[in-house]
Amino acid sequence: MTVVLPCVNMVSIMDDRPDNTAWDEALQSAYVIIEGEEKNKRKLWKISYEIKKEFGGIGLKEFADNLKETYGLNRSYNTLRQYAYIYEMTVDYDIPEDVPYTTIRAILAADVPLDYIRMIQGGASGAEVMRLLMVRKPSKRKVKCPICKRILPCPVCQEKIKPV
Repeated sequence: MTVVLPCVNMVSIMDDRPDNTAWDEALQSAYVIIEGEEKNKRKLWKISYEIKKEFGGIGLKEFADNLKETYGLNRSYNTLRQYAYIYEMTVDYDIPEDVPYTTIRAILAADVPLDYIRMIQGGASGAEVMRLLMVRKPSKRKVKCPICKRILPCPVCQEKIKPV
């Protein structure tokens, strides 16, 4: 089923439609696809991990190339490498299926990831943990170019600059 929606205000779309069936079906289809995508992504994490474990980075690169050549699916080596890492770091923990990939990556980048994993295992949602991670995330240190005094590294100066 293909639903083509014009680029107009959503309220007017809702008001002008006499029958909500097509809209509701499109929403349901999107939900099934997105939920299945997240669940199936975890299977791809495991496959990526197993290939990297057995064949190394070169094998994972070849796998990414073969996915593209054979099926037209573009999953870069770097993406598959990240999936393998996420799987390796989380395989021993019972993280619920509804916790998204981005949240798991943020947890693994935290100072004490195990605290956040325990929160999720204790019943906190992925969204709650992500909000907490964002609040606790330290601000990035600004870098000032000693030559041109710009706040970020200056592409003209091309120097390695130490953070201020």
